[in-house]
Amino acid sequence: EKIVLGKLDRSRLSLPMLLSGACEGADETFGEMAIEHQHRLVHFLGPGDEEWASAKAKETQKYAFEHVKKELLEHKVVSEAFEQAGDSRVLGSQRTDDWRARVAAMAARRNFLQVRRVSDVVGWRLEKGKDQFTGREDVSPHETPVLDIGGGTGWACQWYVDRFADGGEDPAQCQLFFFDDAGPPWSRKDPATEGKWNRWNMASKTWEQLADAPPRPVGLYAGIGATRLSSRAESAIRDLYHGLAEKIVLGGKLDRSCLSLPMLLSGACEGADETFGEMAIENQHRLVHFLGPGDEEWASTKAKETQRYAFEHVKKELLEDKVVSEAFEKAGDSRVLGGQRTDGWRERVAEMAARRNFLQVRCADAVYVVGWRLEKGKDQFTGRSDVSPHETPALDVGGGTGWACQWYVDRFADGGEDPAQCQLFFFDDAGPPWARKDPATEGKWNRWNVRSKTWEPLEEDPPRPAGLYAGIGATRLSSRAESAIRGLYYDAAVAADAEKEATERRAGLLGWQQLRRY
Repeated sequence: EKIVLGKLDRSRLSLPMLLSGACEGADETFGEMAIEHQHRLVHFLGPGDEEWASAKAKETQKYAFEHVKKELLEHKVVSEAFEQAGDSRVLGSQRTDDWRARVAAMAARRNFLQVRRVSDVVGWRLEKGKDQFTGREDVSPHETPVLDIGGGTGWACQWYVDRFADGGEDPAQCQLFFFDDAGPPWSRKDPATEGKWNRWNMASKTWEQLADAPPRPVGLYAGIGATRLSSRAESAIRDLYHGLAEKIVLGGKLDRSCLSLPMLLSGACEGADETFGEMAIENQHRLVHFLGPGDEEWASTKAKETQRYAFEHVKKELLEDKVVSEAFEKAGDSRVLGGQRTDGWRERVAEMAARRNFLQVRCADAVYVVGWRLEKGKDQFTGRSDVSPHETPALDVGGGTGWACQWYVDRFADGGEDPAQCQLFFFDDAGPPWARKDPATEGKWNRWNVRSKTWEPLEEDPPRPAGLYAGIGATRLSSRAESAIRGLYYDAAVAADAEKEATERRAGLLGWQQLRRY
């Protein structure tokens, strides 16, 4: 009633909330995933609709059934929307006297209630020159609706899209996402859209293919579609809810074809993380900051203000998954040595190295690190306590950043990935007073050699960040370290031009006489 009568106050809703219809296929799968991720769920059912609800929905989602009276579904608001949609979908010779009754047999008016917000849809497209009732009968090509999703799902989509037409809501805010499953034999088979997520463009009235999956469902959203799903369509729905972290931990091998690259993985902390994030945004790279329970407290002000959209919160259960725990133990064998390996070493590590760092490096093609080195004969927990020299880790990056480096390098050990493919690049900022000061590495970019277990200084900057990469490091950066990060994203000529432009800009503001004092 609140949706139809226009009295919906989102501040009083428990969000995220999925609106669906309890049918077999897409509806029940969206419902299952909403429950798994602790989203609220409402399945709208008109008179007689429960008969068509799936067995799974009846068994596990019945608490979410909201039965809607016939009077409400025949309300003026719904009826006007029905007529408006009919103008776009029932065209030419299909517009017979009984068209409304034919539509009623295929498209439930309760679908109108689902689509007052974002809509994720899985279905099939009508072939050009086929009718909108069955998708099989020949009609004139111009009688096939422009918004060509077949079946009753197409009407739900039309009701959603009509909100943005004719001076309605801002067309740029239309978020209709469609996975083209191309199910029935008579559906349109278009290589441009089939097997992919697509977004409806209100201006061009066409489907635009997405390089990546749509945004994860948030707020008040609809998840609807065909009653018969292929395995790829079911996976597409499930992947909507699974964040990148789950894919990294549970999948191991990421399907990069589903990612929008280049993409930076980081942690939103002050210093290196926020600076890498800033440069990624500036260079139109995708950005994900992984945050475990409580980590947002330590996120930098800059990251919270300008990079919050990229925060991916990771559940404790995932960070304690067997895959992460085994990696933790393996890294411990290389980092917590000799007298440091007391009964409470795991707890001490937990205080300095967040497990979420594992997510940054497990699937990264390259890892860029700005930090400091442990002095030989110093412990790996603080970098200040004396230990036997052989107890200092060979991979001697200090702090929690050292653990991220270890997790990355361990991928190339013991018959794992090809050691020649290890791309761990380290800028030695030698920050705290107790850090190792090594002229061979300090103030330079270096690359880790897996075979010799040593740092090899580079004569020039590492390759520009590309593909899936991690950018992490110390929370306190010197100006040279900050410049090193920024320089990664520009070649020398561009950097020189930028510096010249900045100098001229300062000169214009201050005047050359004042500038000479700086």
